[in-house]
Amino acid sequence: MRFAIAMLAFTLALTAHFAMCQQGPEASKGRTSAEFGDLKCRADSQKWTTDPFDAQDPRNLSSNRAVWVNGQFRSIPSMTPHLTVKSLLERAHEMEVCTREDADFEKQFGTYSAMAKAYNEEHCARYSLFVIRHHLDEQFVKEDAEENK
Repeated sequence: MRFAIAMLAFTLALTAHFAMCQQGPEASKGRTSAEFGDLKCRADSQKWTTDPFDAQDPRNLSSNRAVWVNGQFRSIPSMTPHLTVKSLLERAHEMEVCTREDADFEKQFGTYSAMAKAYNEEHCARYSLFVIRHHLDEQFVKEDAEENK
């Protein structure tokens, strides 16, 4: 019974936070949309992805998302543990801006939106894991039940 309650709490916390994460990252507040330019967008998307056929790259050990970058098949690593959450949000913001600044490339390949989505999802996953690791999920469920009677 206790396991079932814990799983329910985990599911509620994860679902609630996922919905909250869909609101958009905090890093994009107060910035203008003319920040990067086509060349920086394409260079960073190349730098932040991996060659999926490079067996020596440890970022290829997990399942990744495939994207097309600068005429090459690349993959977006599912986790980027070497980045802070702030850096993840900055990357997500840059890729969101790049969808507008390099709109023709984005329309053709969808690279920037796929990368922004991946970084936002990783941010949400880290947030949810923090809540669960510190046992704040029980507090969330309790307060949610009180507020939504």
